Amino acid sequence: MNIEEFATLLEAQVVVEGWRIEYNTYRPHSSLGRLTPAEFRAQWVPETENAGTPDPSPVLPTPCRAL
Repeated sequence: MNIEEFATLLEAQVVVEGWRIEYNTYRPHSSLGRLTPAEFRAQWVPETENAGTPDPSPVLPTPCRAL
């Protein structure tokens, strides 16, 4: 990515999104035991669902509106 030149913002967004998907879905990471992030998450989520861990993305309460 350091040597890429993009003609438009849209082109940059499309290329970066493709890279992000490839990096997080298909590329193994040594820090994850040579698994892809998607494979690591698939193994981790079922193990922690029944362990009493809180949901990593809690829903925030709706703010009250002044009358």
